[in-house]
Amino acid sequence: MTHGNSAKSPKALDKRFRNIAHRGASGYAPENTMAAFRLAVEMGCTEVETDTHLSADGELVLLHDATLDRTTDGTGTPSDYTLDELKQLDAGSWLTPDPESPFRWRRDYHGERLITLSELFAEFGDRLTYHVELKDRAEGIAEAVVDAVRHFGLKESVFVTDFDRSDLLRHAVSLLSGLRSALAPRQALLADSIAA
Repeated sequence: MTHGNSAKSPKALDKRFRNIAHRGASGYAPENTMAAFRLAVEMGCTEVETDTHLSADGELVLLHDATLDRTTDGTGTPSDYTLDELKQLDAGSWLTPDPESPFRWRRDYHGERLITLSELFAEFGDRLTYHVELKDRAEGIAEAVVDAVRHFGLKESVFVTDFDRSDLLRHAVSLLSGLRSALAPRQALLADSIAA
């Protein structure tokens, strides 16, 4: 498996471990993009973690940060834009390789786009287990996630997660009996706090 002008390239993962790709293969491709999730699968991951926000028109967009600033050429929050407007943003250029960087083997992701939870589910279906974080606090996010899970028939393949709001998780689970959830208090996850 090679990518770009590789001095190093991503390696296949050891099958003895449970490999969960955080925001897709985010060390190799722009996080929470289709390129990152496809590469995670290519590398052998069978589980992915992602983060959800609602757009102005109520679509579930995958983005880790509260704002678009770090990982796109946009500014502000996803809720400031419709899905059509969000789809115009470049979500890949920020990870374009620098020839002097130790990550110079990364390929050029210029033009990579933000994706929706539905697009992720449509691409991989039940081939993956999904850890879907309710990142946004907008009213209706739990309902939107549950609707997507129900639409794609993925109840057995999805864990809905949150770091702070057990009430939001309880609400999501109440909407779809048997939906799995996990509350992970932020203070218990030092590594995630450092990366955030």
